[in-house]
Amino acid sequence: MSVALDLIASASVGAVEVAGIKWRIRAIRSDMVRGIRYHILHVRLPTEEDLVEEAAIATRPEADQAQAKAEIAARKTRAALTPENMATNAEKDEDIVCAGVDAVWADGEWSPVRVTAAGTVADPNASPPSLPVDSLPPSVVAALSHAVWDLSTDGGDAASRLRSFLRGP
Repeated sequence: MSVALDLIASASVGAVEVAGIKWRIRAIRSDMVRGIRYHILHVRLPTEEDLVEEAAIATRPEADQAQAKAEIAARKTRAALTPENMATNAEKDEDIVCAGVDAVWADGEWSPVRVTAAGTVADPNASPPSLPVDSLPPSVVAALSHAVWDLSTDGGDAASRLRSFLRGP
């Protein structure tokens, strides 16, 4: 059964190169994923007004529908880009990076690292050394967050690979 455990572990760990540095990432907990998905859905769910407007658009000629739907999508995107939502999104990205990054590639081997919350102080003497997430450039945080999110929400591909492995050839 240790082969199955190794397969599970390897499905929840990955590596990504960002800003010239190779980072080891791991899948984040499902309760954190649920919380972030809730936030995303809360921002994107249609309002009653949106549903009424979409129903009215459906009665228009097909040529007019595409333009009207594009206008609604653009309006919803602009409405979602509030300072509060943008700050929450940045915080979620930082949370994902803190939870999902566990090592960097240095001197030919993985060196454990703990990415800590914004506002903390770097501690290179800690075990593992700590690095505040706000010391990383925003583009690095965004790229790492995206990579961890993809690994954590692979749509069941890892479970499917595991089932096919356990079934055998």
